[in-house]
Amino acid sequence: MGISFQRDYEDIVEELSSALREIEDINEFMEMKKTVWDNMEEKIKIECLHTLSSDLIYGLDYKSDFSVGRGKVEYEEQYDHIKVITRTNRVMTIDLI
Repeated sequence: MGISFQRDYEDIVEELSSALREIEDINEFMEMKKTVWDNMEEKIKIECLHTLSSDLIYGLDYKSDFSVGRGKVEYEEQYDHIKVITRTNRVMTIDLI
């Protein structure tokens, strides 16, 4: 395996971070209480999601999917994209090329 991308890494992280915001209970994946997440400043939430996005990209290099909160993040190598799937089956695709 191995994630390859041709787009700017920061653009990928930004899109993945935005998609992760749609996942319910994302705080659980970060082992954070919901009250802490809900009361966190927006700027700090964005930083957390950017860090989580980078960590997931790294992790997807070794494992093709992760359960995140009440959703899922998948790397589909044949399509060169990452999918974020919410509990309600909303799918957001982040193109890597």
